[in-house]
Amino acid sequence: WHLGQRAEFLPTARGFDSYFGVPYSVDMGQSPWTAWSNTSSRESPPLPLLRDAAVVEQPTNLSALSARYVARFEQLVDERDAGAPFCFSVAFSHVHTPNFCGGTFCGASRRGRFGDALAALDASAGAMLDKLADAALTEQTVVFFTSDNGPWLIQRLEGGSAGPLFEGKATTWEGGMRVPGVVAWPGTVAPRVSADVVATYDIFSTMLALAGVAAPSDRTIDGRDLTPLLLEPATAVSPHACVFYWHGTSDDALDGLWAARCGAYKAHFVTNTHWNSTGVV
Repeated sequence: WHLGQRAEFLPTARGFDSYFGVPYSVDMGQSPWTAWSNTSSRESPPLPLLRDAAVVEQPTNLSALSARYVARFEQLVDERDAGAPFCFSVAFSHVHTPNFCGGTFCGASRRGRFGDALAALDASAGAMLDKLADAALTEQTVVFFTSDNGPWLIQRLEGGSAGPLFEGKATTWEGGMRVPGVVAWPGTVAPRVSADVVATYDIFSTMLALAGVAAPSDRTIDGRDLTPLLLEPATAVSPHACVFYWHGTSDDALDGLWAARCGAYKAHFVTNTHWNSTGVV
């Protein structure tokens, strides 16, 4: 969730009917997996697991967490009102360091703990898609799958890879901001690969448009409706002429616009790298 751990900031106070999960990143609270991670995690209280606003387990058993998410998802699908619309937001802690796994996934890959965690994520997401299929909901459900940021390079092999893209998390280079995105809507969205520039905050606006719900008018909404891009790929283009990269820092003088991307072109006004995180070029 990572948007505040007090009751007034949790999902159930922000429009969701129910919540089950950890309130922040798995390296921000003690667990058997974090002993090696960093000093700050050792000084933090044990990582809690919440149901709505109540702590149901502390420390969280990370080895079982993904399986419990799948089980909770399956339960909610079974308990839903037939024919009623639904929205699930599933925020896995994979593959954020410290990487963790459970059951047959531990030691199963050739990529170490990162590979084990990635395999667990793949299987968990697949189980959820299987549940939608079992409930005959596949063609009625739009699925968005993406990441929040690029790899955490200072974690080396545990932090993932951006492939050919430069740099990673906490930078405004492509390796930090550009992530994979998949949209699945069998029977409606035809399989294809798109190079159009979109953003994670477009998911909100797209969901509203598909549900026939007006966007809030009391605030600025940065997201754009991606429906034309999904349904009319031959003629539609990105709804963003440009995407702007805002970066907040501990130095107020550096807060602000660090980069802007317009189509295939990108301008950098301030740059930062993981390997020289105290220096600004």
